[in-house]
Amino acid sequence: CESITTLDLSMFDVTNVTYMENMFYGCLNLKSLNISSFVPRNVEDMDEMFFDCKSLENINFGNNFKTSNCSTMEQMFQNCESLKKADVLSFDTSNLYNMYAMFCNCKSLETVDLSGFNSQYEVSPYDMFRGCEKINNLDFRNFNVDTVNYAFEGCLNLTHIYLSESFASKINDAMLTGSWKNLDTGEIYEENESHETTIPAVAGEYVKGPYIIKFDKNDGTGIAMSDIENVKYDEEVTLPESTFTKIGNDFY
Repeated sequence: CESITTLDLSMFDVTNVTYMENMFYGCLNLKSLNISSFVPRNVEDMDEMFFDCKSLENINFGNNFKTSNCSTMEQMFQNCESLKKADVLSFDTSNLYNMYAMFCNCKSLETVDLSGFNSQYEVSPYDMFRGCEKINNLDFRNFNVDTVNYAFEGCLNLTHIYLSESFASKINDAMLTGSWKNLDTGEIYEENESHETTIPAVAGEYVKGPYIIKFDKNDGTGIAMSDIENVKYDEEVTLPESTFTKIGNDFY
C-alpha cells in the first residue's frame, strides 16, 4: 500500500475482528487516517498496525477505540516519523503487557498522554520511545514494569517525567541521561561516567537539571572562578570573562 494517500474506512465494521497486526504496515504516503468508526473491543493483537507509515501526521481514533482485549501493541507506531501527537486516551490497557518499541523512531512526536494506561500485568516498555527526539514529557506513574531497556535512548528533548516505583528501580536500563531532580524530595541525581543517570526506587515527578557549570584552568594560572549553579535545562547562560592564562593557549 505504498502509494495510498487516503482511505475511507467509515463503513468498516470491526466488531468481530481479533487481529489488526500489520493492518496499515508500509503505507508510506498515507498522511491522515480516520478510524473513529472502529470499535475493536475483540482485537487481541495490534502489533505493527501503523509500522512504517512515515508520512502519517494524524490518526483520529475517536472515543470508541476500546482495546480492553488487546494484549500486545508491539511496534504499533514504529517509524511514524511525521506523527506529532498520538491521542491514546481512549485506549483500555487493562490486559496489555507488550509495549515493545511502541513509538520507536517517531521522530516528530511531541505529545502522548499515557496517564490512562494501567495494566493488571507487568508491562515491558522496552525501546518504547527510543529515537523520539522531540518528546519532552512522559507519565509512567501507573506503570508496573518488567524490562525498560533503552526506553528513553535518543530522547534528546525529554525534560519532565513521572515514574512509578518499579520504573524508577530500573531507570538505569532505560538510558536516561543528564542531571534530574525529584520535585517531591528535592534530591538531584547526576549522570555518571557511563553517561547514565541512576535514580533509586523512588516514585515521583522528575525534571531535567539543574546543572552546575564549573571552570577548570587546565594547568594554567589565574584566580579561581566561581561555579554557576542552578542552571536549568536549555537555559541560555552568559559566561564571565576567563581569569585563567596559560602560555601558548587562549581561553574562551
